[in-house]
Amino acid sequence: MSLYICFISLLRIFSLAYENLALNKPAYQDHPYFSNQWGADKAVDGKYDSLTSNAGQCVISANGQTTATWWVNLEGVYSISHINIIYRTDNLPHPSPYVPRLAGFFLYVSNTSSREDSHLCFHEIQKVNGTPSENQTTKCPVHGQYVIFYNERKSGVKYPSYYSNYAFNELCELQVFGCERAGFYGENCNLPCSNTCQNSLCHIHTGECYGCVPGYQGSRCEQLCSTGSYGSRCSSSCGNCRKGETCHHVNGTCLNGCGEGFQGTTCEQGCRKGYFGENCTQKCSNNCRLPNSCNSVTGECDGGCQYGWTGRLCETGCGKGYFGENCTQKCSNNCRLPNSCNSVTGECDGGCQYGWTGRLCETVLASGNLCPCAAESSNMFTTIIVNSVVTLFIVLISNVIIYIVRRRKKLNAGHGR
Repeated sequence: MSLYICFISLLRIFSLAYENLALNKPAYQDHPYFSNQWGADKAVDGKYDSLTSNAGQCVISANGQTTATWWVNLEGVYSISHINIIYRTDNLPHPSPYVPRLAGFFLYVSNTSSREDSHLCFHEIQKVNGTPSENQTTKCPVHGQYVIFYNERKSGVKYPSYYSNYAFNELCELQVFGCERAGFYGENCNLPCSNTCQNSLCHIHTGECYGCVPGYQGSRCEQLCSTGSYGSRCSSSCGNCRKGETCHHVNGTCLNGCGEGFQGTTCEQGCRKGYFGENCTQKCSNNCRLPNSCNSVTGECDGGCQYGWTGRLCETGCGKGYFGENCTQKCSNNCRLPNSCNSVTGECDGGCQYGWTGRLCETVLASGNLCPCAAESSNMFTTIIVNSVVTLFIVLISNVIIYIVRRRKKLNAGHGR
């Protein structure tokens, strides 16, 4: 008993700064003994001055079970420092006959009554007879609502020879020491955890955060995410912010908008069809060869410009004397109007010079090297000459007639004298 008294005294000294969060809280065991005298609540009633079954201060589970589960609900998520276990001894010196029943136990802290996704505080296969001690302290500086004691004796598993054949949970007291005030740490539970700790929870001894709110990093979550990252654990990369700027460290939004070719709150979406530039606000040129299709960053037309247009954005019509794709073709030298043709087709404004034909005035007429218009001009010249000769002949005849008439008049006048 002297060893037990010494252990209890040390526990009281060690636990002086923390509250027993498990005292008189709801408890449960899966295989209770037939009498309520040894119910699950006996392990959190604060009574453990007699560690015998007859004293009614210990949990006694049913015989012949392969698993034994007991848990206490702290009725809230608390910051835990350590857990004390005081096991049944029947007030006999260590090692008592009940050590084989305690051997191999598991101790968990969880946010639910399930061992799944819980934190394992302690488990050990003791290979030395007489271990573990019936009275022990397990440091477990975590947060949780349930503390779970579990043991098993499964068929097909080889256990040390001194282990009991069946599983038991004969707890006389299980104490959970920690800070009753959420969000505080330290020996007196008077130091606040950083408000950037996730759920304002931190290590009960050091104040280090178990996790950070989005946008922060570091042991105490005092640092913003590094440049170019954001969000939970700073694990997300910023999108394509304008001029390569970093994004908001919490939600990833680009404070000054998106860079060329991107849109959306985090600037990770490409421009919709037909748009380009910063924040995708500029429309592709109507002169693109492929309608509504241009580079989302530069605005350059996919497939180039329509015939008759040039420039980086196909915004400039062909200059005088040029036509076609990217305005690289020159108007024909055989155009009737020099350096003047349709900017799209290249057809000469005003037609071809004499002696040339074709859509682009590129073909010389083969017949006499004259084009139809030249032959017509020749016929007109002939007609003019003929008409001139006829006119001259008429004038001569008229003059002869006039001469004869005048001559006769003179002769008649002479005979009259």
